Amino acid sequence: MKTSITLLLILFTSIISGQDDKEQFSIEKGTWSIEADFSINSRNNDFFNPTFSSDSKFFNFSVSPKIGYAISKNLILGLGLGYGYSKSEDENENQQILRTTTSTSNSFGISPFVKKFFPISEKVAFHLQGETRFAFGKNTFENSDNSERESRNESFFVGIRPGINLSLTKNILLQANFGSFGYNYISGEVDDIQSQETNSLSFNLGSSSFIFGMIILL
Repeated sequence: MKTSITLLLILFTSIISGQDDKEQFSIEKGTWSIEADFSINSRNNDFFNPTFSSDSKFFNFSVSPKIGYAISKNLILGLGLGYGYSKSEDENENQQILRTTTSTSNSFGISPFVKKFFPISEKVAFHLQGETRFAFGKNTFENSDNSERESRNESFFVGIRPGINLSLTKNILLQANFGSFGYNYISGEVDDIQSQETNSLSFNLGSSSFIFGMIILL
């Protein structure tokens, strides 16, 4: 959290102060970009006392390729596709009775975006990315009693993501997105019977929201 706030302060300070154009990071008008964002998260929680124990495991993976075009200097308009996979396993033992629950999720999305770069130096720039994302997915739940349930969901997001870029070569950039601010809408159905809807306005700058990627300029 402190790291993210520090990066944002550097961003706005740099925008205000400005630098010599000859020393600034630059993506010229007419440049094509190919991006790939990647995120992976894994955790394991254990709990034990004489009468109860639990073991919880979670794994999440997502990838999002994008293509963009610089409509003016340091301003890219583009379109992205996304895929996400997650799996959680929970084991609870209470008075020698073991219960297990497994959940698996697959999701697909599409996201048009516009990205503005703010040069810090010749090789470093911050960016703000405005995007709209629509996604849909399927979740499967299995219990130790062999019962199975299935849910489907759709989500819509519109908002802004900040990030930082490092130029490795003239045509290759490393990128890190940290956090988001925007509006989320989620709707879902369980076994085509139960349904729910959620609306939220969120501001997230936690370290768990870091997404790393690479940009190739053509």
